[in-house]
Amino acid sequence: MNKTSFNIDVLVAVQDICDRTIELPQKIDKIAERLPEQESLLSVNELEKQLLEVKSKIRSSPGMTRQNLERFKLAASLEQNMALAQAGQDTREAKIISLSTSIQNSAGVLQKLQNKLRTADLSNSKDLQELRSLSNELNDYQANLDILIN
Repeated sequence: MNKTSFNIDVLVAVQDICDRTIELPQKIDKIAERLPEQESLLSVNELEKQLLEVKSKIRSSPGMTRQNLERFKLAASLEQNMALAQAGQDTREAKIISLSTSIQNSAGVLQKLQNKLRTADLSNSKDLQELRSLSNELNDYQANLDILIN
């Protein structure tokens, strides 16, 4: 892959992440609309389904990658939410905490990406690799948010 192609690839990846981030509030609004206020946000069965999906993705991606580390964190959060649901507590609060944490983490990475984009020298392969890494990290957070939201 030549340098120009790599530059474009990085910028396309960043644009894709930004587009997905813009869609996040609408996805959260969908959750709020589809559930009556009296019901819990998630049932134990739905949490178990999400946990199985996360564990399946962990198994399908060998090694201790950053993506798997984030999935382990998400799995731990889902297990905590299941425990709360099984104890009869409000899972709505637990899911909001998980979403909030993921959104805050995403915001931090977005800020890093913004700072890097301001100072990056696109002719410097190290800067390009840092941009790619931040883009991949954001993509991982988006994938985790998609699991929580859908």
